[in-house]
Parts: sequence; C-alpha cells; structure tokens
Amino acid sequence: MEKHILFFDIDKTIFFRGRFPLRISLAIKRAQKAGHYVVLNTGRSRAGLPKSVLRRIRWDGLICAGAYTEFNGEVLASELMPRASVEKIVEHVRKENIPAVFDCVGPSYFWKCKGPLQLKNPEDIFIDFDNKKVNKVEVLRPLRQEILDELEPYAACYSMGTYVDIFVHGCSKATGMELIGKKTGIPRERMIAFGDNNNDIDMLKYAGKSVVMERGSAGAKAVATFRATGKKLGVVQGIKEYLGV
Repeated sequence: MEKHILFFDIDKTIFFRGRFPLRISLAIKRAQKAGHYVVLNTGRSRAGLPKSVLRRIRWDGLICAGAYTEFNGEVLASELMPRASVEKIVEHVRKENIPAVFDCVGPSYFWKCKGPLQLKNPEDIFIDFDNKKVNKVEVLRPLRQEILDELEPYAACYSMGTYVDIFVHGCSKATGMELIGKKTGIPRERMIAFGDNNNDIDMLKYAGKSVVMERGSAGAKAVATFRATGKKLGVVQGIKEYLGV
C-alpha cells in the first residue's frame, strides 16, 4: 500500500453548524488506520479550531489559514501578517464600516460583530500589536473588486460569498501541503484534498486527487477531480472512491 496524505477543510466539509458527523469521523479514522496521514487544512486560525474536531481524531498535522503548519507535533511554519498589511485592511474596514475579526496566535479580536474581545475602534488592533501576532483577518461582508485589487500586494484575499478570508501575503492552503510533502517525502500525486469553497481552490489544485462537496462553490468544483453528491457525506464518498476504505 502506498501511503497518502489526506487534507481536510473544516467548515461545510467535515463540520456542519457545530456538528462533526460520526460517519465522517469514522471514515477518516478508517483511512488513518489503513496507514494514511490525515491533516486538517482550514481557513481558521490555530486558536479557532473546534474542540470536537480536535478531540475525535488524532490528527497527524494542522494547516491553519495557510500561515501555520504543524506535523507530528513539530511546527514547520508560523507566519504573521505584517503591520503594513493590517494597516491597509483596517483602512478599508474603517472606510466601508465593515465588521471584521482579527485572528491571532492567541485570542481573536472583534469589531462590530459578536465575540469576547471587542475592539472599540479597528485601529485598536495596533495596541501592543507585536504581542497580538495577527495571522489572518475575516471581513464579514463582500468587498468590491477595486478594494480586493488594492489589497492584493498586501495579503491573499479569498471571496467566500458572504465574507472575505484574508491570509498572510504569499500563503495559501497549498503552502502547508508543500511543507508536509517535503517533510514526509510523499509527492503531490499521493495527496487527496477535501474542500468546498474558494479558499480551498489552491489546496484542491495542489493535490493529485481532490474532492469537492456537493454544495461547493463553482470555483472549487471547476478544479476538483471528484464531485461528491451526498449533502454532508462527501468526505465519506471521496475516501471510498480513492482509497476504498
């Protein structure tokens, strides 16, 4: 048996409205028991990973917002968003009056949206900025194309329908896959990615095999090698299709 690495998006791929379906977790465990590596590859920050997802599976690795990569307990990368990039994002958040979440190595900070640590002004993210260690921003409304174009030199922006994921410039979900591939010696051809939305496109394209969920975005569907049909069981179908377990 050739060992594969399976990379899983979280939201609307394995995790639905706060639930991690048992059939999905069992399918992932079967793949792991068969000798394959299983890795979370999510747009969430490390601190924002759902406890139930971490508890039910002993993940071999984590990739978070493209900036943080961990494999077998070893941190392979932990990139931070430069102050100049956050300043540019804050400029537009303030001008457009858009709610935003600033994800950090520690807790997240919230402006104009629900969350435990509230910012009175978006500029308050710069108070003790170096210790906050921002590694991702979520803008909770769509951004006009001209704003996305202006942000392009500063950060990687992914329009997700009702919101925009903003990663560290030069980072994507494929970044950590490349690092883990080098660490394990496993080529792209033996990587399988599972996702549903536009921030998954780089991951789906990088992997030799890829599975998009039935309700995935048009962009994700365009690049995947297998389209699932079960509304919440696409991962189960994909594992069966490519690994037979």
